[in-house]
Amino acid sequence: MKLHRQSFWYSSSIFLFFLSITTPLQAQIIEDRTLANPSTVTTEDNNSIITGGTQAGTNLFHSFSEFSVPTNGSASFREVAPEIENVLTRVTGISVSNIDGLIEVLQPNGDVSAANFFLLNPNGIIFGPSAALNVGGSFVASTASSLKFADGTSFDTINLPTTESLLTVSVPVGLQFGTPAAGIQVQAGSTILQVPDGTTLGLVGGKLDIAGGGDRALVALGGRIELGSVAGKVTPETAPVQVSLTPVDKGWALGYEGIQDFQDILLSQQAILDVSSEGSGDIQIQGRQVTLANYSYILAGTSGSQNGGDVFIRASQLNITDVSAITAFIEGSGQGANVNIETGQLLLLNGGQIAASTFKEGQGGNLNVTATESVTAVGSASEGGYLSGLLTQAREDATGTAGNLSLTTNKLIIQDGAQIASGTFGAGNTGDVTIRASEINIVGVALTPKGEPIINEAGLPFPSGLFASTAKDSSGDGGNLTVTTDRLSIRDGAVLQTATLGSGDAGNLTIQEAQSIEVAGTVNVEGQDLKSGLFANSGGLPETGLPAIFDATGRGGNLSIQTDELIVRDGAILAVSSVNKTTAAQGAGNLRVDAQTIRLDNGEIVANTASGQGGDINLNVQDLFLRDISAISTTAGIEGTAGDGGDISINNARFIIAAPNENNDIKANAFLGQGGRVTIDAQNIFGLTVRSLEDLQTLLGTNDPANLDPVRLPSSDITAISQTNPQLSGEVVINTPDVDPSRGAVVLPQNLVDVSGLIAQGCAAENVANASQFVVTGRGGLPPNPGEVLSSNDVWQDWRSSSVTTNVTEEAIALTPRTTSTPLVEATNWATNNQGEVILIAATPTTTLNPGQNVISCQ
Repeated sequence: MKLHRQSFWYSSSIFLFFLSITTPLQAQIIEDRTLANPSTVTTEDNNSIITGGTQAGTNLFHSFSEFSVPTNGSASFREVAPEIENVLTRVTGISVSNIDGLIEVLQPNGDVSAANFFLLNPNGIIFGPSAALNVGGSFVASTASSLKFADGTSFDTINLPTTESLLTVSVPVGLQFGTPAAGIQVQAGSTILQVPDGTTLGLVGGKLDIAGGGDRALVALGGRIELGSVAGKVTPETAPVQVSLTPVDKGWALGYEGIQDFQDILLSQQAILDVSSEGSGDIQIQGRQVTLANYSYILAGTSGSQNGGDVFIRASQLNITDVSAITAFIEGSGQGANVNIETGQLLLLNGGQIAASTFKEGQGGNLNVTATESVTAVGSASEGGYLSGLLTQAREDATGTAGNLSLTTNKLIIQDGAQIASGTFGAGNTGDVTIRASEINIVGVALTPKGEPIINEAGLPFPSGLFASTAKDSSGDGGNLTVTTDRLSIRDGAVLQTATLGSGDAGNLTIQEAQSIEVAGTVNVEGQDLKSGLFANSGGLPETGLPAIFDATGRGGNLSIQTDELIVRDGAILAVSSVNKTTAAQGAGNLRVDAQTIRLDNGEIVANTASGQGGDINLNVQDLFLRDISAISTTAGIEGTAGDGGDISINNARFIIAAPNENNDIKANAFLGQGGRVTIDAQNIFGLTVRSLEDLQTLLGTNDPANLDPVRLPSSDITAISQTNPQLSGEVVINTPDVDPSRGAVVLPQNLVDVSGLIAQGCAAENVANASQFVVTGRGGLPPNPGEVLSSNDVWQDWRSSSVTTNVTEEAIALTPRTTSTPLVEATNWATNNQGEVILIAATPTTTLNPGQNVISCQ
């Protein structure tokens, strides 16, 4: 099985190996005679031959006061009966077991026994640089204090009974820690602890410190590797803790359901855990702080038609640094192993990564990460440009699909060129990427130690970001990238992208349920500005100021955004573009934003194409603000080629405000093709002017189609034109409410009408206590309620019957006030006139009117 490293890894670093210096040990295996049938130890030079022990059914028990194997020595368990399934060995003294030689288990005929081997020493276990195994079954080394069995009995290392005449015939079910657990160490060197294919290699204790040394450290090809670091019993009052043992097809599966406290696990100095095979095995690691450092790897490769297993890591904190990696890969037709991470904090630094890849026709494994607190991925400062991050991939020769990538966390931080991505380099498809995080911050590009962008072979930097893309010359389709978040911030050249650089179609980019999204800034690359952005495109990073170097033929994906507030500023961009110059390009996807507020401040929202059909932009927004050379564009044929401009729809807007002299444009243009359609539904529009092709020709003083672009005007404009053919111009439709408050006001006359002569003389002054006045100004046609617009130009008229006929015009009428000092008296009674009409009257104190009295009506 080849050890696959990603194409962007390099092996030129120089390492310093710190080896423990120990003097050769003499044979230190001493039986304690606590069993009914004690073990017998015979020493020959540095080799110990062990026979005897107590057999109970298919279990064989050995007990020692000391158990160590010297350098180049051996501990050879012989005469093990063929029916024995488990060889159970304990250390009852106070010495650490130093294993720097061979442990083997042999049948009477000299063949390797198929029995499982258990070693218990609560004082600690150290595997030296020359340690090795020659066993036929699983090997489990633990610093547990006792081994529990199904019938409730135990094989204890402490609190021994005075006699142990009868041991159980049951199967082991658990490792019990009655005291604080001691550690297990695998020292650097040429150590290879390997068990037969399809069996389990387990190390379970306190702190685990596993170092490599240029070769593999722990190997169980097609089997299981179990690493567990538990705290054990803290005080005499606390109950013992137990790690369960369950027989499985690949040996033993360990369970930590009842464990509350863990200790740390460290893999360093090129330590390698390997379960690769025709169908990969399983790896389970459980600890508090789990760290992979200094080119250390966890490998689960599948080379045949069988399906891979699972890599499962649970930790309070998982650190992967210094070009270390967890890798599940497939080179056959089976399905690759899945990688599952459950942690509080995940930290990926300096080339550290977790990857699931396919190299052939098999389906790549899935990568699932749950981090309750945070995920932080920081790129390398190396000239080699090592990539930190989470990856699922279909490599160059793969026809299988890359696995899906799922990440759930509270806070996600990606910076300095780190990436979370799924991609394809061949005929296989990209997997889907699903991100759920309350807060996401993505910043910058990969930098050299001098702080300069690291440039790849295509002349582009390695941006930080989230990706679901296809590579150059690939034929597979891109996957979908779905982000669910409260707050998203993308800055300084960082990118969220679904893209195709080949013949397959790009996937869709969806951002949903956000409270705020901010895309800001650029990074200077060789004199050009690389824009931060959200992209669902074909043909590379569009509108970046850098040259388009890919001619993909696949269609760009769709970009959908749901947020309360969207801010695009300082040169950043949202795009569903196609920057391919080839006429075979299928064009751009569509872009949709649902937001309460969109603010563009030197920012762009585009669905442009170099050739081919422009995409559509649909903005459902309450308030839209454009400042400082911002643009909303669906222009097609920006390279002087064919293709119709896309459509722009801005719906349900309350305000659309553009700074009038800051060159903010809304355009659905085309070069050779048909201009698009701009439809705006808004209550208020300020600062924007609709321009025709003729307007541009006049204002710009040219008929050159290449120069007929409103970006060349300082004004803020709306255009939907064909730059070469006036007959192919598009359409601009602006819908506003029925009444514009700034228009249609009635002009008041300068000469007021004296209406004193229009008053009926039949109304005697003595019949009213005081005179009143009624003034009509402004327009008539009042709406039914204040919330509705004016609906009529009709002046209010009094349609009551009158004994006096007058001519009333639509002009405002003002009654000439009387000069009187008589105080106003309110209506005090009612009466009926000779026509039977009820009227309210105001009488002087001396006037008496009987209810229902006929009076002359004043009208």
